[in-house]
Amino acid sequence: MSDGQGMGCEGQTVARPCSSGSVSNVEASTLLSSRVTTEQVHEMSRRLRVRVIIDGSGWFRDGVYLRFARALDGTIHPEVLRVGADAVADDVLALGDVFDRSTQYNKALRDLRTQRDQLAVLLEAEHAIERASCRRDLDELLKVDELIARRQSMCMGHDTVRVTLLDQEIAFMQHHLSTLVGAVAEVLRAGEQAASADPRRDQ
Repeated sequence: MSDGQGMGCEGQTVARPCSSGSVSNVEASTLLSSRVTTEQVHEMSRRLRVRVIIDGSGWFRDGVYLRFARALDGTIHPEVLRVGADAVADDVLALGDVFDRSTQYNKALRDLRTQRDQLAVLLEAEHAIERASCRRDLDELLKVDELIARRQSMCMGHDTVRVTLLDQEIAFMQHHLSTLVGAVAEVLRAGEQAASADPRRDQ
């Protein structure tokens, strides 16, 4: 599946790099003029399972952005949720568990690599490649690390991602995973057909 098949990074803006430290005076004073109260910030942190800061920079408007630490394998680990000063508390709460989203995303990355490794092993059997109708796409399907790096570069600059966009990225990775699972199943079938047609089988 190419990056351009209906799941680009729509809605992502270039986010300014932000510190994930304590709330600054600017951010704290923003609470006075924002639509979110201090009590609502605490409630959001509890329900979304990530520390929430009302952003005073003016960059995020009504957007909600997750700032994360990125591991070497591309998995993401939530640090802070930066909420634009124009955001409505109920809309932010409606986003649901942000920590769980990160878990889903990380699982999709790990599952992709597991299926990629399984496909690579299967492709060592030449007869499977010859019979698999998807053989033209197999080389591309194996480029999982390149795909992850490319998507993160496009959609997760400065280790920040809009929460709604993270949902899109989860869906994208899960779709690519289903394509990989299908390729593994097809190569397995091709190998079985080749083995059953081998005249040496009954010798």
